[in-house]
Amino acid sequence: MDTTGIVNEIVSLNGSVRSGRSPTTKRKGLIKTDYEDRDIEPSNGFRVSLNDFEFIRVIGRGSYAKVMMVRLKKTDRIYAMKVIKKELVNDDEDIDWVQTEKHVFEIASNHPFLVGLHSCFQSKSRLFFVIEFVNGGDLMFHMQRMRRLEESHA
Repeated sequence: MDTTGIVNEIVSLNGSVRSGRSPTTKRKGLIKTDYEDRDIEPSNGFRVSLNDFEFIRVIGRGSYAKVMMVRLKKTDRIYAMKVIKKELVNDDEDIDWVQTEKHVFEIASNHPFLVGLHSCFQSKSRLFFVIEFVNGGDLMFHMQRMRRLEESHA
């Protein structure tokens, strides 16, 4: 299977994922979201666009992705949206990383102490993971800041 086929397989949904979304173009305030690829068929058959989300702010950047705080307009719920450029997922190790991350998010959807995957979709150039948002940063941030967690916080 070629890289495109594998990337498509990554975003195919199974029953543990709650719903799907698909992107269009949006610009909100100072946050530019130039996801120009419009003709996308989400794997669950629903047609929705990034216009269903209000982009609030960028909450993180990494070597592979940007994470944005978004609000689903229909429900007013806040989510984190991880945006991964497909051009950066270009070798077997990168593909394994993205597949593993999606799988972990799917499994976490049924766990009370882990953030789970709400939906995932793709455009021609990007992958989108919409995950539960938890305010306050991730565990690694707090461990680095505190150096040691008290048992009551762990």
